[in-house]
Amino acid sequence: MKTFLDGVALEIDDASLAGVLEVGAAEAERNGRVIIEASIDGHRIDEDQLVEPSSDPIQGEQVHLISADPRALVATTLFDARDALSDAKQLQDSAAASIQAGEVTEALQPLAEAIGTWQIVRDVIDKSALLLGFDLNDVKLPTGKSIADAAGELVVLLGELRNAMASEDWASVADVLAYELDGQVAKWQEILGLMGSQIRG
Repeated sequence: MKTFLDGVALEIDDASLAGVLEVGAAEAERNGRVIIEASIDGHRIDEDQLVEPSSDPIQGEQVHLISADPRALVATTLFDARDALSDAKQLQDSAAASIQAGEVTEALQPLAEAIGTWQIVRDVIDKSALLLGFDLNDVKLPTGKSIADAAGELVVLLGELRNAMASEDWASVADVLAYELDGQVAKWQEILGLMGSQIRG
C-alpha cells in the first residue's frame, strides 16, 4: 500500500488507518500544518473515522492525505459560520412568524434548521480554540466580556428555547426567536468575523 501526504510519498510501517494518520499527522505538524482530509483509492474517509481511526489493516492500494495551514483553515471556517447565520436569521424569522400565526407545524422545520446552525457555530468556536490552542476565556470582546462568556450566554438562551419547545410553550418559543435569539445574530456575526480576521492576520 502506498501513502501520500499532499502528493509526497510517506514511509508507513503500520498499514492501519490509525498508523497512517499518526505518521501523516506528525509529518504535517513538522510543516506547521494539520490533516484535513483522507481518502482510500479515491474514496473519501468520513470524519468519524478520522477522529477514531481503525487499527485494522487498510483494504486498498493508495491512501492520500491532504493537509492545510491550521490558521487559514480556522479563519475560513469562522467566516463560513458567520455567513451561515444570515440564513439562520431568515429561518428564525420564518419560524416565529408561523408560530405567531398559529401554524406551529410549519415552524418546526425552519426552527430545527436554525437551531442546527447555532450548534454548528458553538462547535466551530470550541474546535477553533482546540486546534489553535487558545483559551476562550482569554479572548476579550470590545464589550470587555470574553468569548467564553458570550458562548455561555448563547448556551443558556438555546436551553431556554429547547425547554419552551419541550413544554410546547409556543408563545415563549416565538418570543425567544423573534427577540432574544434574533439579537444574537448580529452579535455572533461580529464575534466570528473578529476572530477570523485576527487569526488570519
